[in-house]
Amino acid sequence: MLVRKFQYNRPKLGNYAEWFHTISSNAEEVIRVIHNFMEAIIVILFIVLAILGYQIYSLSIKVEQKAKEKYESWKKNEYEYIKREQRELASREARSLVSEEVNTKVKDQFEGWQKSEIERIKNEQRDIAKQEAEILFNQWKESNSKQIRSDAIQKSKAVIAGKITEHFVPFLPDFNFNPKDARFMGSPIDLIVFDGLDDETLRDIWFIEVKTGASALSKRQRQIRDAVQGQRVKWLEIKKDFS
Repeated sequence: MLVRKFQYNRPKLGNYAEWFHTISSNAEEVIRVIHNFMEAIIVILFIVLAILGYQIYSLSIKVEQKAKEKYESWKKNEYEYIKREQRELASREARSLVSEEVNTKVKDQFEGWQKSEIERIKNEQRDIAKQEAEILFNQWKESNSKQIRSDAIQKSKAVIAGKITEHFVPFLPDFNFNPKDARFMGSPIDLIVFDGLDDETLRDIWFIEVKTGASALSKRQRQIRDAVQGQRVKWLEIKKDFS
């Protein structure tokens, strides 16, 4: 857009009408130029505003897409976390149920074994008492052959007395431990004493072999004694999964 240049010449005397006419024409052209310039500025501003509006709209779309992507990512991570927590919770509950079932089975097995063991000891004691009664009866019946059968009877009495003593040693006055801490084994040794276990304060574990008369330790019993005295006693915990 061109702006015309005009030259101001001071009019001479007598030409004022022409001079005013020239000034007026030039002012109208200046106003028209300014009007065209303002229109151009308005058009440029409108274009700039349109461009800014489009950029703002594009930016808002990008922000919305970014926010949506972030939300989808968070939702996916949260969903995976919830699934993982649910799996862990289910696993813990399953292990707890299995543990309770195993404990119940072990308790039932122990109670069954305990009952059968008590019954076995009772039967064994009845058999021992019966054997002793038979020996005493035979002694009375065969009093004439006492000298001949003396050794056999003495040995039988020693065996019977030893078996009876093994069972009743924890209840004798000179037994230095709590009878509730004693566990009868019979073979290869007679007793194991968990000293203080009944009081919930275990002090020592004792391997005890009961001998009567001149009887001595067997080879296996001596090996067990040497292993205990040599501190060759170890602990092993075995766990089984019954599920």
